[in-house]
Amino acid sequence: SNNRYTLFMPFSAQLAFSKPLLHDRLVLSAGLQYRFIPGYYPYGYVKVNYFLKKDMVISGSAAAGGYSKFNLGFEFAKSWKYFDFTIGSSNLIGLFMPGYFPGTALFLRMGTSF
Repeated sequence: SNNRYTLFMPFSAQLAFSKPLLHDRLVLSAGLQYRFIPGYYPYGYVKVNYFLKKDMVISGSAAAGGYSKFNLGFEFAKSWKYFDFTIGSSNLIGLFMPGYFPGTALFLRMGTSF
């Protein structure tokens, strides 16, 4: 057939930078992300990780773009010898005001290694 057609191919591109500070107890990260998906805006973020102990970290983030105008996030992670646990949200405001800040996110991540 000689008919023309268009095919939508979603993709993503990401650029990230991290800098350890305070003898590696504090890590500052920043990045940009673009996803070729309808309704998705270029996403920029700044994230701070603070290591309470070598195996325990709390994180805070601020971002703009994606499916929402503005995001504030929080995360807690703990590692043991064979098990990892993380709980957090990349859009806390969206959890409480989804009509104004769509794109809510709440996650629980568990993993094991052996």
